[in-house]
Amino acid sequence: MPFDDNTFDGAYSIEATCHAPKLEEVYAEIYRVLKPGSLYVSYEWVTTDKFNAEDEEHVEVIQGIERGDALPGLRAYSDIAEAAKKVGFKLSRRRI
Repeated sequence: MPFDDNTFDGAYSIEATCHAPKLEEVYAEIYRVLKPGSLYVSYEWVTTDKFNAEDEEHVEVIQGIERGDALPGLRAYSDIAEAAKKVGFKLSRRRI
C-alpha cells in the first residue's frame, strides 16, 4: 500500500481478505501501516472447528458460499489466526 509505516490509528476489512491468495502478505501490509497499539477488525467468511469435511451437508454449504462469493476456498479460522499472529498481530477473539 502506498502509505508510510505507522500511519493509521485503526483499520477494518469486511469480506475482503478472504479473497486474497496470500493472506499473510495482506496481513503484513495492514500491520505495517497501523500505529503500534492500533486495532484491526476483520469480518470474514471462515470455517470453524465445528466444520466436518466428512459431512456432506457441511461441504455443500461451504461450497455454496465459495461459489456465491467467488471465493477460492474458505480458510479455517485457526489458519487465519495463525497468519495474523505470524505477522505480529495479537488476537482478541469475539464471536457475534
